[in-house]
Amino acid sequence: MYDRMSGGDAPSLKILYRADGGQAVGSGHILRAQRVLDRLRCLASVDATLVVNDDPDVAETLSGAGLRTATVGGVMGDGGKPLFEPDYLAAAVDLPTFDAVIVDMLDTPIGALERIRRNGPVVISFDDRGAGRVGADGLINVLIREPYPERLPPEIRLYEGFAYATLQDDYREPMPLPRTFSIGSGRVVVSVGGVDAARLIVKIARGLKRAKQVRIVEFVFGQAFRHVEDLRASLSGAPWESRLSRGLPSLRDAFLVADVAIVAGGMTMHEACCTGTPALAVCQPIDHQHELAVQFEAAGAMRNLGLGSAVSESAIGAAVDDLLSDPDTMIAMSAAGRTLVDGEGSTRTARAILDIIAAREQKG
Repeated sequence: MYDRMSGGDAPSLKILYRADGGQAVGSGHILRAQRVLDRLRCLASVDATLVVNDDPDVAETLSGAGLRTATVGGVMGDGGKPLFEPDYLAAAVDLPTFDAVIVDMLDTPIGALERIRRNGPVVISFDDRGAGRVGADGLINVLIREPYPERLPPEIRLYEGFAYATLQDDYREPMPLPRTFSIGSGRVVVSVGGVDAARLIVKIARGLKRAKQVRIVEFVFGQAFRHVEDLRASLSGAPWESRLSRGLPSLRDAFLVADVAIVAGGMTMHEACCTGTPALAVCQPIDHQHELAVQFEAAGAMRNLGLGSAVSESAIGAAVDDLLSDPDTMIAMSAAGRTLVDGEGSTRTARAILDIIAAREQKG
């Protein structure tokens, strides 16, 4: 494979990365784009362009990122998901001039990726269960799993699993393990999305006011979060100390000092596991979030409370108390999470992308 660290000649690659963000879909896919492109630059000579929807929250997320960007119009599909439209992309950039196009738009429509591939670029799609995925050269799945791997065309390279979670570089640093927990500490961190359009963090705050074992809670949210005043109001009369943290560069340190994390979303779940932090999942109304929570719970690393819209405030408080009162279970969950997720997923993902490009070039 192409790998500057292995001493081989690094190719000059022109890469286009397409992702969306904003109130409807959150900031996770934009953050993944940043991390993947950063790691690609460490492994190869890369000239990258990130194409995003024209949204002020996306612009705020990317401010200071140092990435070349272009904007396109967006179309929303079923369930509030952005719909990948190759015509919009072709109108914004000259597709045949790129060596590879990476699409992080979830379920692509039939024929969409094949149309790009016919223009010449290698096509790679993230977390794609759409009919269009069969037109890709490679698929990389972290938030979902390929439903029919045996039916994929044999030339498509498939990479999937917790190992490809694109965490920030600081998660590669050694963790203070094994973690230990004791009754009475009661430190909780809550992170349910940088945007959290569903306002789950407010519901969780009210639920935590019912808990008896909680001593301090840190609420973490992104720059695009619009419900700070609602959150502050929900904290009135809370029997524990609270801290509000906006736009932290990383959640690693917050996880490492917490006894329990309450999380929603893809990468945040992986981050909690990587740090060995026992977690409760309160999911946003996005299908892959609940699916991931089920997988982590089955592996013993998380307790899944289900969709945030369905779980009651009293159930949230009771679940936190139950976990904080059981250090043995917390230790077991911590160890299970660490076996599932390490901090090398961004590097593995970048290497997978380079492998997919190399395989296509070898076929000519």
